[in-house]
Amino acid sequence: MGIFNKRQYVLKRKRKKEAVRPSVLILSGVFILFLLGYLFIPIFTRTHELREEKHSLNLQIGKIHGQNADIRREIELLETDSFVIEKIAREELGLTRPGEIVYKVVSE
Repeated sequence: MGIFNKRQYVLKRKRKKEAVRPSVLILSGVFILFLLGYLFIPIFTRTHELREEKHSLNLQIGKIHGQNADIRREIELLETDSFVIEKIAREELGLTRPGEIVYKVVSE
């Protein structure tokens, strides 16, 4: 072996030693996957929980909008319909018109 060949042989040996083994690449890849899973799975879980909470709150908002509409209708009736006002006065307040006699039935 001449000097030139010996130098080439030494350089080739160094390159082989510096080359990354496939097992190291695989282990590094698995480690990175676990690390990414450890970091991002809680984020995905929290995002899913927040979406469910948003859906639940939207359902509650819809229910409250319906209740508001019912209350607005009742307010409108109370402002415009004298029969509704009289019914409430009789049933809830026990009021009567002048000259009326109220009979209460008492059960034993």
